[in-house]
Formats: sequence, structure tokens, C-alpha cells
Amino acid sequence: MFSTKEQLIKKTGKHGIGRLSFLEQLVNEYKTTKSRDHKEQVLANLANFAYDPVNYEFLRRLKVLELFMITLDDSNPRLVEFAIGGICNISVEPYSREYILRNHGVRLISNLLSRSEEHIVISALTTLLYLDAKQSKKEIASPTNVKQIQKFANGTNKRLKNLALIFLEEYCGIKATSTSNSATESNKQTSTITSTAATETASKSANETLSADSTIAVNTSASGSKPSAKKYCTKVSSGSPTEALENLKIGNRVSIQRTVTENDVLGFAKLTNDYNPIHINSTRNIVHGAFLNGLLSGILGTKLPGPGTVVVEQIIRYPKPCYVGDTVEISVEITSAMMYSSTFFVLLLISIAHALDDNSITESSSSTTVTTETPVSSSTTEAPVIACTCGVFLSGQFKKGSKEQPKGNAALLHDQSDTFPCSNVGNKMCTNKCLDVIVKHLPNSPSILCGSIDRDCHKERAYLFIKNCKDEWINTNLSAGREYCCKDGLPYKCPLLS
Repeated sequence: MFSTKEQLIKKTGKHGIGRLSFLEQLVNEYKTTKSRDHKEQVLANLANFAYDPVNYEFLRRLKVLELFMITLDDSNPRLVEFAIGGICNISVEPYSREYILRNHGVRLISNLLSRSEEHIVISALTTLLYLDAKQSKKEIASPTNVKQIQKFANGTNKRLKNLALIFLEEYCGIKATSTSNSATESNKQTSTITSTAATETASKSANETLSADSTIAVNTSASGSKPSAKKYCTKVSSGSPTEALENLKIGNRVSIQRTVTENDVLGFAKLTNDYNPIHINSTRNIVHGAFLNGLLSGILGTKLPGPGTVVVEQIIRYPKPCYVGDTVEISVEITSAMMYSSTFFVLLLISIAHALDDNSITESSSSTTVTTETPVSSSTTEAPVIACTCGVFLSGQFKKGSKEQPKGNAALLHDQSDTFPCSNVGNKMCTNKCLDVIVKHLPNSPSILCGSIDRDCHKERAYLFIKNCKDEWINTNLSAGREYCCKDGLPYKCPLLS
């Protein structure tokens, strides 16, 4: 998602439209269009551009932040949602943050906390966290704001609850007393228009030393078609060595192997009173799924991340049975880590593999299973899960009806944070998500499409492609239903006769 000026110049080409001109077209289009839907789409696009630091200078020159702030009082909730999303994206930039603080931005944003639209409130609360400044701390943490945010902290909406707890700790020194309140997903912006830029606080090194009262929130995703959504929270006691936290680095990996015996299954059945015949009286006894999850807990609590880890929320899928006598391998790897305030986020890659009778290994962590003819003693390399990705390609970039990958870069590209099952159903879910973002929130304007490609085109149609789980494009065969003609980065009316 991030670019550099050098990359933009290279992509734009000698005769292409520049980023500044492109953004200027969007601003003019927003100010002149009379279409409500078009206005929403353009503003959503501008909010997305506020995500990339390379655009900050251009957005300042075009007074886009001022446009966002004016729109906060608009009667159209969609425009308000995109405006506060754009402000949230750009508020991490010092000049923009200063502009917001000096132009009554705190008051305007605080007024949104009482809105009923969840995404508006989440973006507003996140922006207030980003605006942390000594001269405005009193206004941000006003009695009215604190009272409203305390309601979020005591509510049932987890995203608002987690953000509220961080706010109360940062501005009021109020710490959560419940372990379950420590798990937070606030390191991600969840606005529908884009994933927001990482905050300055969150971008601190994951290897920084934490205080004795720090909290570790571990977000885990498993390899496979749809990652298991698991969140772990570790409370580090006052006597715990902080050096151990410094050793949590990207690439750290722990793997164990265990042959599940009949005594293991019988012992677990006795412990849980789960005497389901499929576990104890079947021709091939199936191992309890909770038993396998217990082996995973053993790694998390004693090896990686380590002692003190407490599971606060977990969603598991068992796409393939594991039988008594199978050898199970469970691997945990840190793929990403960041620190937000007093919360340490670790993204883990978790895989569970069990040996079959034919001496092959079945790896499973979601709704699909990948089987390889690899001996049990050999190590297996797991392909990373590709989240839902949306791409718009012109018809000149691929051969219709062919399974070959499209040539060149997508004219429009949008990375989703969501992951879906590696199945036809999952592909449809990803497609619907892409339609919601690209078709509904991006302008269906020839000027935007032509400004996004680095070549000329003549009477080409735009088609939606997706990536889901695998790093390869899938043609949805969905088209915008019109033909595009572009020259030197600008659109022109396609002739009726070629």
C-alpha cells in the first residue's frame, strides 16, 4: 500500500498523469459532482490516499484535510464515515495533527462519539488516541468524552471496548481490572474503506523492553484456507524478567511432536466426561479436538510466547480428523510483532500436522487440508495465507476463458484484512467484499482508471479479479459493463466504430 516518490515516477511514466494531478482531479470531482453516490465514492478514495505518507504533501496542498473536517457536519452518514476515516489515516502526520488541533478538530471529532454508526465512532475514538498532545490533553479527556468512553469500556462491542480501555489508561490512568479486557485488536483500523496506517506508537520496535506491568496480546492466525481466529493475552507479573520479552522476535519458532496414544484419549475422556463412542469405541478412534488444542496451549504457555499466557478468545476449525496412533506436529512461529502503548502484539503462524497411515503428513488449521508425500521426520514448508485481495484488470491484460494469470499490474488494487475459506464459498465471500469496496466506494470514473495505468488502452473493459488464500488471481468474470479508452493517462470518448 505504501509508495515512494521514485516508485510513483516510475509507474507514472514519461507521459502519465502525476499523483498530484490525479488527486486534484478527485478533489474537483468531489466539489462539482451532483451525484450523491459519486460523492461518496470520491471521498472514500481520498480517504484511502490519506493512508500513504507519500501523499501527505499533495493532500496538504489540495486542502483535503480541510475538506474532511468540513464534511464531519454533513447530514450524509456515509460521507461522515469516510471523512473521519481519512482524518484518522492522516492524523499520524505531525503537520496534519497540528492543523486538526488548531482548527477545533478535537471538538468536531468528539461530537462523533455519540453517533450510532459503529465505524464512525471507532474512527473518531482512534483519532483522539492519535492526537495525543500535552496542549490538548484536557480537551480530549473532557468529562463529557470520558463519560461516553466509559460507556464503551463497559459495553459489549469488543472493538469499542478495547479502544476505550486504551484511552482510559492513556488519558486517565485507569487500567482494566479484568484479564479479558486486556486482549485488544486496536492495532488495526477497522473502517470499511481501508486499513489505516499504523500509528507512530504502534510502529515502535517489537523488541522494546516492556514494564513489569505490561500486557501481551497475542493475535494468532493459522496457515490454511481460513486462519483460526485466536487471541491470547499474557499478563506479565511484577517478578517476570523483561529480558524474556526482548527475545520475542519475528521468526522465532517452536515445534513439538507427539504420538497420541489410546491412554491419552481415555485419560482425556475421563477428565472431561466425554465418552463419545467415536473417541473410545470406534474401529478408528478419533482424538478429541480439545485434546489437540491443549497441546497447543502447552506451547503458548511454556515455550512461545511463554509463561503467563491466558486464552481469552478462540475460534477453531477441525477440517480433518486425527486418529489414535497418529503423530501430531504443532508449530508456532512469530511472523509479526508491534507495541501499542502498554500492549505488545504478536502475530503467530500456527499449524497442526498429523501423520497418516501411508506415512504422509496432513496439515490442517482451517477448512481445507493440504496433503504432501513428505516423511514424518522431514520438515514441511507452509505457504503463507493470502488475505482477500481485490484487483481490477483491463481486458487487454488477460485472455478471456483462459486460466492464465493476467499480465502486468492491476489498474486498481485493494488489500482486504479479511481472510475467507479456501473454497468456492470463500471465493464468493471475497468477491462480495471486493464489490462492496471497489464498485461501491471507488469512483467508476474513466479519469481515475486511466490515471492508474501506465499504458494506453482502446475499448477495453475492466474486470474484477480476486486473490483468496493462494497468491494467484481468480477471474470473477464481473465487468463494469462499459469500455474504456485512455491515452497518456487521460480518458477520451471511445468511438462507436473501431
